[in-house]
Amino acid sequence: MPLTFDLPLERLQTYQGINPRPADFDAYWAAGLAEMQAVDPQIELVPAEFHAPGAECRHLYFTGVGGARVHAKLLRPTGATKPGPALVLLHGYHGDSGGLV
Repeated sequence: MPLTFDLPLERLQTYQGINPRPADFDAYWAAGLAEMQAVDPQIELVPAEFHAPGAECRHLYFTGVGGARVHAKLLRPTGATKPGPALVLLHGYHGDSGGLV
């Protein structure tokens, strides 16, 4: 599925939005980040039943703010030994999780 944008790339690189920045913006995000950093994520990696060529496939579970248990599908290049760039696809924003069960 191709990606579409409302503005040309040149404008997107400098676009600041149309809403004014709230007066409590910094305090809001400082409190939110402090809340997140206080959470024990209880990370679990579980081998996945799905497979993709050239990738290690796992289910990733972690605890988020408010005790929410979050599930993600994690695919890493087979044999990766150091961190690299990541692509995050959010279910519901583009319709599904990319055909992986």
